[in-house]
Amino acid sequence: MAMRGELDEVAAARRRYRSILAPIRRLPQEVLLAIFSLCRESYLGEDSLDPRKFPWFLGHVCHMWRDLVHSLPLLWSSVALMTQYTSHSIDMIQYHLKRSGNILLDVFIDGVFRCKPLALKAVDCVYSHSYRWRSAELRMDDKRFISHTFPCLQSLRLSFCSRSLNQRFLDAPTLRNVILRSSPDAIRLSPHITHIAYLYLPDALDPRSLFGFSKLAECHVNQMIKKSPSSSPVHHKSLRFLRIETPEILSTLNFPALEYLDLPITKKNDVDITFSFLLRSQCSLKNLTIRDGPPKGVDVSSVLTIQSVSLTNLFVVLDEENYHSICCMLSSTESSDILALHLQCIEVLFNCYRPLRDTFIRMIESRSSTIEKGLTRFQRLVIHTAGQYEANELMSSGKMKKMIREGLDVVIFEDFYQYRRRFWLDPMMAGTEETWI
Repeated sequence: MAMRGELDEVAAARRRYRSILAPIRRLPQEVLLAIFSLCRESYLGEDSLDPRKFPWFLGHVCHMWRDLVHSLPLLWSSVALMTQYTSHSIDMIQYHLKRSGNILLDVFIDGVFRCKPLALKAVDCVYSHSYRWRSAELRMDDKRFISHTFPCLQSLRLSFCSRSLNQRFLDAPTLRNVILRSSPDAIRLSPHITHIAYLYLPDALDPRSLFGFSKLAECHVNQMIKKSPSSSPVHHKSLRFLRIETPEILSTLNFPALEYLDLPITKKNDVDITFSFLLRSQCSLKNLTIRDGPPKGVDVSSVLTIQSVSLTNLFVVLDEENYHSICCMLSSTESSDILALHLQCIEVLFNCYRPLRDTFIRMIESRSSTIEKGLTRFQRLVIHTAGQYEANELMSSGKMKKMIREGLDVVIFEDFYQYRRRFWLDPMMAGTEETWI
């Protein structure tokens, strides 16, 4: 019996220590650190004061992991304050900041802390490192913000700022992209801004306040607005990417460098305003997105016609009548005056209405299998359907299969709403998305 008891103890010990033989324990420390660093992107914005969150929980696995995690500053370079504060909060945030060394920080501060002494102390700890801030999302009204400078700040998302913050960011020389949930006159930003998005705007404003940055390359106006009756023309020579929610604002704009326009067209007047804007700007659009398409009877083909020479990428959300009309105008076999000679990619929200599907496939075939009439051959087709059935119906076409075999790149999303994917339109901004958008 004694022997049996000893054997049981040995077996139990073996089970306890079995994890020592796990393959991951044989990985070099450099590989583990690389894996941990890759994990960081998935956990950005998690509460820095919660020991169950990243990177704290990695140190709970074993002694070796704890030593590794606490020795890599990159894992501690995301600082987020958003929780209930305790007597340990100050020690935790100070330790977190110490572990981050001297590298740049990505900061998130939620305004729920207001008027809580412990929270204010924790926030002050983070403010004391403002010289290291690389990006920040601040959901707060905090006058103490005025007393700090941000020499390394590149990206900012600001919500609920009060007028007391006016002129705050003129001393942020590296600030380039801003997402602002506030009236544009509530804060005066660096003149070097290149990318800005307005998530909240008053019902009427002067458009000049939206585009008053000489180096601006991209602007989003994400709320429905009405232009001020006294608005004067706005000319901007460098703006290349524009996304708006109300075409009415275009009536006072002149953007000769515009390359990418993303807008809804929901009524006849939107078509007229957009056409006049493009004619006035004399720009050479390469990318055009028409979403929330117009009702039946409103023809949008004139908007495409005026940009026919330069257009290379087209994304349209249209009714059946407009789809049929545009497919015919794009087809090299059905139109003597072909639209968009250099179109390389088309992206559509598509239903399985058979006559429309056949017209669409004929148009794609005419543009992907010929180089006649000065046409650029289609390279890419992106289709959003309502589901698996619609996708199968479209892809079952023998002509579509043949075009794919011949090199046409076809991507299908079985969800109408997956088309709202990337925030910034500028390809140069890929990988710089604010974590908490």
